[in-house]
Amino acid sequence: MVTLMDLHIHSSYSRHWWAGQSSLATPKEILDAAEERNIKVIAIADHNSIEGAKEAVKLARDRDIIVLPAVELSTIDGHLLGFNATEPVPKWLTAEAAIDKLREQGAFVVAAHPMFVIASIGLKARKLKLDALEGFNARCAVSNSSSQRLAKRLNLPVTGGSDAHSLDEIGNGLCITAKEVYTVEDVLRAIKHHKVILSGNPAKAYQIVKNSMQIMASKVRRESQFIKHKI
Repeated sequence: MVTLMDLHIHSSYSRHWWAGQSSLATPKEILDAAEERNIKVIAIADHNSIEGAKEAVKLARDRDIIVLPAVELSTIDGHLLGFNATEPVPKWLTAEAAIDKLREQGAFVVAAHPMFVIASIGLKARKLKLDALEGFNARCAVSNSSSQRLAKRLNLPVTGGSDAHSLDEIGNGLCITAKEVYTVEDVLRAIKHHKVILSGNPAKAYQIVKNSMQIMASKVRRESQFIKHKI
């Protein structure tokens, strides 16, 4: 029996530093969508927030699904994924300082989409104390081969995920393991021991455009209601 894992999903708690809210999907909706697609493990990794992950962990207690709490942290050098992060970490630290802060709370640190053209660690990964590299990211598919080659060169494990910012993207990128996993520790152990394979398909352009339009429409509605209330 194989276990499907999507280890990079954004919830409605996720905020881009430059564009505001980046997803409208609530933690409950994400859990529902993952279960419908037979995904056993998810990591909610919101931009610079652990609130969505914390909510999902609580909601998953009565479900047959494992939530790996996580964060996608913005550093001045690029994005880092902190798996099993339980406390907030300031954004815009150096990558080295952010890794230290994440490690202090026992997090497993992964370079997100490391070879993508923006918001990525790039070859600086060679000098950092990373636990793994994200080898498959459905939204950054153009750089996945380069990221996997870098991981192989550094002898680091790989992770994979959809980087979903909408419900229909969940499952676009997956880690698959033949091992049974029952806990977060089992998931991290499978990654550490190179017991996962990567699978998935690039996010479709219409999924990304649709998500952006929905977020824009939601923002317009909120601002219209605010103005109406003020008037």
